[in-house]
Amino acid sequence: MTSLQFSGCKCCGFHPLKKLISFENQPISTQYRVTLDEEYKTYTLSLATCEHCGILQLCDYIPENKLLTPPPWISYNEPEGHLDDTTRELAPYIEDKKSKIRGLSYKDLSTIERLNKIGFEMGALLDFNFAEKFDAPLNIELVQNLVTPKNCALLNAREERADVLLVRHVLEHTFDTKNFLAGIKSLVKPNGVVLFEIPDCSKQIENFDYTCLWEDHTLYLVPETFRWVLTRHGFTVKKLLNFEYSTENALVAICKLDEENPSVNQKYEAVTDQYYSALIKKFVDNFENIKTKIQDFILNKRKSGKVTIFGAGHLSGTFIHIFEIEKLIDFVVDDDPNKVGKYMPGSKIQIKPSSALAREKIKTCLLSLSPESEQKLLRNSQTLFQNIETIKSIFPKKENSIF
Repeated sequence: MTSLQFSGCKCCGFHPLKKLISFENQPISTQYRVTLDEEYKTYTLSLATCEHCGILQLCDYIPENKLLTPPPWISYNEPEGHLDDTTRELAPYIEDKKSKIRGLSYKDLSTIERLNKIGFEMGALLDFNFAEKFDAPLNIELVQNLVTPKNCALLNAREERADVLLVRHVLEHTFDTKNFLAGIKSLVKPNGVVLFEIPDCSKQIENFDYTCLWEDHTLYLVPETFRWVLTRHGFTVKKLLNFEYSTENALVAICKLDEENPSVNQKYEAVTDQYYSALIKKFVDNFENIKTKIQDFILNKRKSGKVTIFGAGHLSGTFIHIFEIEKLIDFVVDDDPNKVGKYMPGSKIQIKPSSALAREKIKTCLLSLSPESEQKLLRNSQTLFQNIETIKSIFPKKENSIF
């Protein structure tokens, strides 16, 4: 299937993109098949950097309209261990207890609840059901698509603008970043506050974690580029917080609207330095070596028995497809009843329940779980793994990493 291609940088305008690496035959990560007869399409995903600002982003991508309606049972849970700290940092920037606080998506509900507990009771999610009826809560793909200056003007005609707007884990999904951020600005009063949160891709780039590639993520930002994008589009970053997690950190920016420089047309100097550019180059240059290493590891383990992956999410899907190991994996384990019995997107690998680990005498199990989930699984389900010879994580820089 033909992928689409961005004509220019989504962050600084229409500066050309320099394509760095392409991954062919990538399926949509939510298209699980019930039978092998069902058709599916694959696409090319390419990473590129802007020739002006140097920001890492998708170049070749899956058409946006193909991503708007994932199965309703799919949800993405962002890390929330830092939200108490986030709330404490945000509170001093909110003028009074009656300030109108709005969240852009369901991912902001946890922050609204925490603010409510410390006295800020005017919190709720924005309602975009003014044009047509959507299933609630809206998925992130729909939300980022709805936030345009036109739609936001319609929303503002229905209700007063917010004093505080929460935008957790949406910016990195945007296909039209300029219009999205213009829409966000229009939803907030002139002296209002916007809190953005995104994943910090620093560790993935530094550690060669290629599972960060995802068709839903068009931008791959680090602290410096995150600040630059916001400043470039008329926000003043009052505080930039970086919360530590083992796989990827959470970046939080508390912003005010930049009244002195609201225009996005001002020329900004490039944001990236030689160190960041060198890291991206290493990330690209090391791919083939790591791909070979992973294939050789699994081939060697297959000599002693079957190999499986635990976790049937988009991370394991990316791992399977970019490293081209579909024929080396016997099945994928997941106890989600919505996934059991189906086939991994773009492959003939069936998803089976965890009881299959013992029944099918698995010898090698690769874990695609978050560190927290992995620890819980290994602690509480020891009998599942007692006869498995090798247990490795698909993520780098872990004690049990396959890398």
